Amino acid sequence: MPRLPIFLAIALAPPALAADDLSFSVNQNASSVVTTLSVLADSEGSLIGAYDATDNPTGTQTRPGFFGGSGNNPIPLDLDVLSSTDVNTNPTGAFAVSIDTDALTFDISALALNLIASGAAESGIDLNLEWSTFNTINPTFIFPGGIPLSLPLSSTQLTTLSLDQTAPSALPGVLTPDAPNSYTLAAAVPVSVTVAADSATLPIPETAFDAVLPLTGQLTLNTDNTATMTLAFDLEGLSQSIDLSAAPALEDLPFELPTLGEDTASVLLTLQFASAAVAASGSINIVADGATASCNAADLAEPLGALDFSDVLTFLTFFAEGDPAADLALPTGAFDFSDVVAFLTAFAAGCP
Repeated sequence: MPRLPIFLAIALAPPALAADDLSFSVNQNASSVVTTLSVLADSEGSLIGAYDATDNPTGTQTRPGFFGGSGNNPIPLDLDVLSSTDVNTNPTGAFAVSIDTDALTFDISALALNLIASGAAESGIDLNLEWSTFNTINPTFIFPGGIPLSLPLSSTQLTTLSLDQTAPSALPGVLTPDAPNSYTLAAAVPVSVTVAADSATLPIPETAFDAVLPLTGQLTLNTDNTATMTLAFDLEGLSQSIDLSAAPALEDLPFELPTLGEDTASVLLTLQFASAAVAASGSINIVADGATASCNAADLAEPLGALDFSDVLTFLTFFAEGDPAADLALPTGAFDFSDVVAFLTAFAAGCP
């Protein structure tokens, strides 16, 4: 059978959504994140021995210079945190898309992706410390200045790596027809990238920066008001410098400085981070399933866009479990009869 020209095939195809809003959820098993994330953060501060005349009279004391001195004195300190993390996980998330197949445009909103939803990623993090010369009591040791000390952090994990849309795209995304009810898409989405790590050795502040992510992909619209979208985010060359000078200082962080023997010098760190440089490479590949957005607060179950007994059952389940989706009325956080009334009112209003 001869093939129809593409424009004719599209014209004769069963009608899909001409213009509508769809809610998408990420298919975790079909989606992937393969990236390397590097962070370099620098700070200034001080360290002081953990000695306390009442609570820790045998604790470490710190004193400026090679020898002598008295009391327990703060020592100026520079500290750099260097991190490199290989991420290979399956993300979760959701977003909404407004599609206009007549104008061949679309807009993404409320994009929120948890890129390490399948578990924290192990991170290699090193500390580089530099200070003025000082000596310690309990243990007795000299820490010469001008010689950076590099220490790996133990048990360090990347606990947060997320993308959250911060604003509408400056321009609508573009749809290019390439098959009946199927389109190639392209857009650029402004996001905030949030990174956080957890270490048994040293608290690491959460870092966030803004970026514009170019994305490409494929959109398939179905006649039952569902859709499938694939998105690819190219992270190659993504880098950002972040000003952290307004972030609160980290104070009195317990830390063990190694000596040449088995003993360590117990000190307290006070740090003020100045800036961080973040760089990434790799890609994010998202497969998401979409359906017509819920018509109102009572539209909690498939099929979205229609109110039926499945919405009632879902509400009752959410209400019993204390799920926020059932918290439909004030006061927020309390699941009571006002939430039931709000659901029944929305349900009675029906879908347009």
